Amino acid sequence: MIYIRKLLARNWGRFACLSASIVFLSSDVPAQQSLDNEQSASVGDRLTLEQCIQIALQRNTQILISQGNVIVSEAQAYGSMTNVLPRINVSLMNTSKSYLAPRDVFLQDGTFFGTRPSSSTTNVSTGINLNQTIYNGGQSWNIIKQARQNVKNSNMGVDNTRNLVIGNVRNQYINLLRTIRLKEVTEEQLKLNEEQLRRSQSMYEIGSVAKVDVLQARATIGNTRIAIYNQETQVRQAKASLNTALGRNINQSVEIVDVLDPDQVSLPPAPMSVEDAVAVAMSENPALKQQNGFTTSQRMAVRINKGALWPTVTGSIGYNRNAQQFGDVYGEFGRNWRWSFGLNVSLSFLNGTQTLANIQAAQASLVNAEVSLENVRLNTGLAVKQALLSMEAAREVTQLSSENILAAEESMRLAQERYRVGSGTQLDVFTAQLSVFQAKANLVSAQYDYKIAEASLNQQMGR
Repeated sequence: MIYIRKLLARNWGRFACLSASIVFLSSDVPAQQSLDNEQSASVGDRLTLEQCIQIALQRNTQILISQGNVIVSEAQAYGSMTNVLPRINVSLMNTSKSYLAPRDVFLQDGTFFGTRPSSSTTNVSTGINLNQTIYNGGQSWNIIKQARQNVKNSNMGVDNTRNLVIGNVRNQYINLLRTIRLKEVTEEQLKLNEEQLRRSQSMYEIGSVAKVDVLQARATIGNTRIAIYNQETQVRQAKASLNTALGRNINQSVEIVDVLDPDQVSLPPAPMSVEDAVAVAMSENPALKQQNGFTTSQRMAVRINKGALWPTVTGSIGYNRNAQQFGDVYGEFGRNWRWSFGLNVSLSFLNGTQTLANIQAAQASLVNAEVSLENVRLNTGLAVKQALLSMEAAREVTQLSSENILAAEESMRLAQERYRVGSGTQLDVFTAQLSVFQAKANLVSAQYDYKIAEASLNQQMGR
C-alpha cells in the first residue's frame, strides 16, 4: 500500500497530463480553436523553433501515451514481486454440519442387530497457512528482473518519442522557412520580368523592337505568376504540416522566425567527423537504447522459460484449530489445535510439447530482437553519415551559389544593356534573369538543406 501511494505520488503529473489529454481530445472545435488562440497569444505573433518544440511536447498524444506506458510497467514491476513473497491465507471461521440418516446395523454373521438412529455432526475450524516458493529454476527472480527492465524500456520509449517529435517539428519548421524563401525569390524574379515588360513596351512604342518581344515578356510573367501560385500553395501546405506537428488546428495562422541570418551567407563546417558522430549516436540514440533494452528483456524471457525445466520446491507452514463447538475453537487455546509443516518438490516431467515450444519461441524472439538491434545500429550509422555528407554538400553548394549569383547578376546587367542599345535580344535577357533566379534558389535550398541535415544529425545523436 505504501508503494502504491509512492507510485501515485511520483506519477501524479503524468496522470494529470493524461487526464488533460482526454479532455483536450474530447472537446469540440471551438474549444480547440480557443486553446490554440491562447497558446499563440502566450508565445507572441511569431513563433521561434524553441517555442514550437515546447508546444509540440505539451500537446503530442504519443508522448502522453508513452508516459502512460511507464506507469503501467511500474505497476507490473511491483506485481512481479508476488512470485518471491510468501502467500498467507487466513480462515477466520469455517463451519459445517453433516446429517446421517437412520441405518440398519448387522452383525458379522449377517444377523440383524438393530437400527441406529439418525445423528448430526457439527465441525468448526479456523487456521492460518503460509506457502512459499523456495526454488523454481530462477523463474521468479528473472520475472522481477524482466519487469524492472521493462520499466527502463518504457522510460527510454518516452525519450525516443520526444526525440522523434522534436525532429519532426524541426523538419516541418525548416521546410516552411524554405518554401517561404523560395516564394520570395520567385517574387523577385516577377519584378524583373515586369520591369522587362515595361522596357519592351516602351521600346515597341518607339519602334525599336517588334511586338513579339512584348508578347514574350507577358508570357514569361504569366509563367512566373503560375510558379508563385504553386509556391503559395506549398507554403499553405507547409503551415498545415507544422500545425499538425504542433498538435494544433491545421487552419490556424502561424508565423515563424527564420533560423538563418540573412546577412550571413557562408555556413560553418560539420561539427565533428563521421567516426566521432557515429560513436556519439551509438551511445546516445534513444531508439538504439530502447531496442537494446528490448533485447535484454528478451534474454530474460529465455531464462524464464528454461526455468520450467527445473524442479519447483515449495514449503508450507500451517496452524489450524478444529472442534465441534464454536467456543472450543476460539477458547481453550491449549487444545484442539494442529501445527503442520510441509516441503514439496515437483517436476513437470511431461506436459506435451508446451515447455519446449515456449523455449523455442522465446529463443526465436531473442534472435529477432538481436537482428533488429543490429539493423537499428546500421541505420543509425548510415543516417549519421548521410547527414554529415549532406551538410558538407550544402556548405559547398552555398559557397558556389553565392559566386554564381554575382556572376549571373553581372551577366543580366550586360544583357539588359545590350538589349537597350539594340545589340542583344530579349531572349538573352530572360535567360540571364533565369540564371539569377536559379542561383538564388540554389542558395536558399542549400542553406535550408544544411539546417535540415543538422537537425537530422542532432536527432540521431539524441540531442
